Amino acid sequence: MPALRKYGTKRSTSSAVSSNIFGRSPPAAAGPSFVPDPLPIPSRPAAAAPRDPLSELSSNLGALVLKERGKPEYTLLPLATFQLFPKSWGTVFSSADKLEKIAEASYAEVFRCSNASGTSILKVMQLKVSTNPASLDEIHASSAEMVVSELQIMDVLTEVPGFVQLKEFHLIKGHPGAHFKKAWDAFSTIRPTEYPNPDDYTSQSVFLVIELGDAGEVLENKPMKQIEQVWDVLLQVIIALARAEATNEFEHRDLHENNVCVLQASDSSLTSFNPTEYGDLKLGFSGLQITIIDYGLSRAKLRNQKVAFNDLEQDLSLFRSYDNRENPKMQYDNYRRMRTYLTTGERTANAVPNNTKNINELGHSWKEYTPYSNVLWIRYLYFYLQRDFKKHNGDKAVLKEFQEQTKELRTRMDTRTKDGAFMSAQEVLIHVVEQGWVSEEQLEERGVDSSSFLSEA
Repeated sequence: MPALRKYGTKRSTSSAVSSNIFGRSPPAAAGPSFVPDPLPIPSRPAAAAPRDPLSELSSNLGALVLKERGKPEYTLLPLATFQLFPKSWGTVFSSADKLEKIAEASYAEVFRCSNASGTSILKVMQLKVSTNPASLDEIHASSAEMVVSELQIMDVLTEVPGFVQLKEFHLIKGHPGAHFKKAWDAFSTIRPTEYPNPDDYTSQSVFLVIELGDAGEVLENKPMKQIEQVWDVLLQVIIALARAEATNEFEHRDLHENNVCVLQASDSSLTSFNPTEYGDLKLGFSGLQITIIDYGLSRAKLRNQKVAFNDLEQDLSLFRSYDNRENPKMQYDNYRRMRTYLTTGERTANAVPNNTKNINELGHSWKEYTPYSNVLWIRYLYFYLQRDFKKHNGDKAVLKEFQEQTKELRTRMDTRTKDGAFMSAQEVLIHVVEQGWVSEEQLEERGVDSSSFLSEA
């Protein structure tokens, strides 16, 4: 059997719906004990040890006060629980660090930073602060309220297989250094950028820099040339989402091709693959490892049982966007379908704007747990992966076989299906296990206790 990704000690879960497959719930006061082996949480250095520029974070808890002429910066008060103190760029980065800009998101520029200690991904977000009036009008700047839920979700999911490793986060004030400008220039010569030239920032500019484990490249930049790659990405996403539903009542709510990273974690087994040897098994033959990233729109239950979420009603343009190209059209339709399901409980193929009223007026909130949203995004990736395979491989016979094998999966994810439709990623996972595409051993390797479930299925 192909090499499996190991995650270490299994962790029990909190979902009664799938207690058989995911294990019994831990006491409410118990902290998480599950730590994935491939993405270890870095240990804190001793007090006397020198700090590394890439891994410095205050370990104290308390209130954040960024002072400007002795007055608190009230716009940053939502970040109070993280006890971040403003630093200069020079205290976080050194001239020895290699900085490369690799992507842009709605509210962040993404960089890869390398030095003798290793490699990290940096998500750089400009914050709106009253001491820098220009930032209040910057469309790509974030308010502190917007980033709090994402930081909380990153923190709780860093221990769940298939989710990005959160290393550190830094609050930085001031004009970015020459290394930042150099990386920005190199990126802008290759593709258009929507972000300000670093020269436009000032000494009053404030940034939140989130340091993450390097999970490879986004799915959009990874050609699907083999059907085994398609299977591995799809099945690993299903497992990760189902696991996070069970542990944290998680909904991603924005899981398109730029929010899944892929890494060639091991040698491909394609050359020695013998279908008759493994029966219906589909997972584990490409060597790809996936990581789900970017929780800006997400929702999750935290260790203290509180819910972190982004109130999507604050920007209704999300539900009004249109694009006739196949991938973005389906993406924008998903936002509308999520909102329709949240407010009406209806699974509908009609992705019309449903924004005449704020959902709070209808007695609903984005705090609610509706795992059906995860099914919508699994469905999105299911079709995206096929289109990408068709583009880079084009083997119609192989693609047709995949479509025939996944016919029931596709039908039960269809927004028009009435009976037997999937309502959560956990239900999708049960289906793929029943089909034999994922083995009991592989679930065990990913921290999923499936023994009682499989014995009763």
